Amino acid sequence: MKDIKIGLVNGLLYHDYKFLIDSFLDELKVPYVISGKTNKKILENGKNILVDESCLSMKIFFGHILELVNKCDYILVIRCPCLRKKEMMCTNFYALYDLANNLFPNKIIELNIDQKNKIDLKKSFMMLGKKLGFSKKICSQTFDISYSNYLHQLELKHQQQLEILRNDNKKVLLVGHSYNILDDYISGSIKDILKDNNIDYILSNYFNEDSQRYKKISKDVYWSKSIDILKAITEYKDDVDGIILISAFPCGPDSLVNEMILRKIKLPILNLIIDEANDNGGIMTRVESFIDIINMKEEIHD
Repeated sequence: MKDIKIGLVNGLLYHDYKFLIDSFLDELKVPYVISGKTNKKILENGKNILVDESCLSMKIFFGHILELVNKCDYILVIRCPCLRKKEMMCTNFYALYDLANNLFPNKIIELNIDQKNKIDLKKSFMMLGKKLGFSKKICSQTFDISYSNYLHQLELKHQQQLEILRNDNKKVLLVGHSYNILDDYISGSIKDILKDNNIDYILSNYFNEDSQRYKKISKDVYWSKSIDILKAITEYKDDVDGIILISAFPCGPDSLVNEMILRKIKLPILNLIIDEANDNGGIMTRVESFIDIINMKEEIHD
């Protein structure tokens, strides 16, 4: 399988592991193509495949798969039921590979991350490398190099955020799953409004805090990505002027975790739920009102 082209879906967990996946395939010299930026056509294509009850991010993901079908030999889909021991992922990630494989038979290749069954990140990539026709030794060496590159890139992103926190501008923490806050179709207009109003922002998915302080918000959260969100909030909350929660409709874990955040964090918080309509006018009004609250808060304290 070495002489093939892999399609990388620009949605869901690819946003978390982009640096690692790209580096791994680059080191192995496996050609790949990445689906483009999310747009209305991609969303509509995804809507036509999935049931209405599927979340916006899932519909976008499958729209991206359709964009890749005729551009590559195999499309990489990440299956991730258990990222860390004693934690869980959203159930969508349990069945993602099976769903994609049934919709696009003989077209999907799996990257399976499952700590519950002792498949950690390295083992999952070594299994992928083996499917691509490489030896165990080459896969192991390649992963070590790629993982080092991956950690370096994440640290650079974290340091860039720390630089932003050191300036005197007003700052907002954008909180959400990486596939929502890094997808400009979902959150790009929010970032633009902040920039236009001279508000800096940092993102919740770039942090290196691994303490248990997040349990002050809730001790009972067991979704891995929700825990990461809470950890980012506890790391950055004292250094920002407000928080914007960005969720895709209808995300079950977010509906619960965001409520905890709203009750426990004593900062101005805007809870934005983005749906298929993606009404930029309504979003602009709410974000601008939120910015007014931040400015008024500073005036009161002055």
